[in-house]
Amino acid sequence: MFTSYFIKMILMLGGMRIGKGFKIEGFPKIVGKKANITIGNNVSIMKNVELKTRGGGKIQILNNVKIDNGVRIIAANNATVKINNFAKIMYNAYVGGGADISLGIKSGISAFTMVNSSLHLFDKSSNFMDQGYKHEEIFIGNDVQIGSHSYIMPGVRISNKAMISTHSVVQDNIPEFSIVSGIPARVVGTRKE
Repeated sequence: MFTSYFIKMILMLGGMRIGKGFKIEGFPKIVGKKANITIGNNVSIMKNVELKTRGGGKIQILNNVKIDNGVRIIAANNATVKINNFAKIMYNAYVGGGADISLGIKSGISAFTMVNSSLHLFDKSSNFMDQGYKHEEIFIGNDVQIGSHSYIMPGVRISNKAMISTHSVVQDNIPEFSIVSGIPARVVGTRKE
């Protein structure tokens, strides 16, 4: 309890906005402007978490969110990464926002999953490292579960109550209630009532 209070005070002195009931297990790695990071009420953050903003990016972690060990969240290029109420991001997951990313209410990103709204360009007419990136918004609806070791690609919209199987690569929009699996991910079923 004391540790959480002490860390909260230091982060707030740096410009972060943090609500009531904040619990944290160790100092997070904060890169960029602390004032661009907002944390709501009753948020729980484990150890070895990195929150990074650059180029006007913003991170908004709303109420009752749980962030597990080793999670990395980045917001860049004036994008906003928004983690909505009661969402969970599990062990060693990565959320990279070169364009806006929204994770819905009571949705979960499982361990070792990558949600990345930026993709390196790879045209054959110039050197790979000189080409830059394509940035496209990712929207993940409410009550969505993304299985471990999955990859959500730029521009994807996952509708409410969809379930993404482990080890899936999602490159297309996913309809409501769908269960998807595979590389690339395809609809394999529907959630039952």
